[in-house]
Amino acid sequence: MIAYAIWVAGEHQIGSNACLKYVRAIVAGWKKRNITTLEQAKKAAANHDDRMKSERKPSGYSKPRRKEVTPKWMQNGASQADSKPNSSDNQQDDMSDDDFLALMNSQEEAK
Repeated sequence: MIAYAIWVAGEHQIGSNACLKYVRAIVAGWKKRNITTLEQAKKAAANHDDRMKSERKPSGYSKPRRKEVTPKWMQNGASQADSKPNSSDNQQDDMSDDDFLALMNSQEEAK
């Protein structure tokens, strides 16, 4: 049984510094649970491994979902076009490109 405890420590890749402590813990656990045969020790080791795998298993991490915020103009059933000012209210929409450039140039010269 001691040889099996050493084998279990090797399977779990316990470093040489902690190996003796790990083997002692295995044997102490077997003693506490009244495990006296190699078959019982193998079954206990398999149960322990299964339990450790389920505890370490990721719980399906996913990025937090971002909640989209509905714009105010859409909350009342209106369309985005309804929220824009009328084109007659905006002087720039009534101008041609040349007229607009002339207006901008005159404002720049006034500065």
